[in-house]
Amino acid sequence: MTVNGIPIPPEVQKQLKMTEAALQAEHKKEMRGRARSPSPKNVYRVRWNMLNRFVDRHMATLPIQAAAVWLTLFRHADGKGEVVLAMSQLVKATGISLYSVRKGRDALVKSGLLAVKLKGNNIDGRYTTSRYKLES
Repeated sequence: MTVNGIPIPPEVQKQLKMTEAALQAEHKKEMRGRARSPSPKNVYRVRWNMLNRFVDRHMATLPIQAAAVWLTLFRHADGKGEVVLAMSQLVKATGISLYSVRKGRDALVKSGLLAVKLKGNNIDGRYTTSRYKLES
């Protein structure tokens, strides 16, 4: 084996092969541990279970604003429970005031049913949308 015309000693070749094998093994191990996207059939089951858990365990104890916000976020969530939605869209979809939406969102965060990944704000004159994760 040579690199740019320079011969590589056998002991270095052996070390390179061992390093390559270790990297490949680690990559395989890393890929095995990754969560795969659930199949569409599974997504429906997971979402249905999440909705039932929310209604059965939490809806009666939360303020009505929180229930409206959670249900709206649930409707727009992907299969992993992640949502990207602006506050103005939440206000429009729920039919309640911005203050009530914020109050409902804060109650959901406090109860552990919602994680806010990125809060929308004004950056250089541009408004960002918020990224939420529904917790089950």
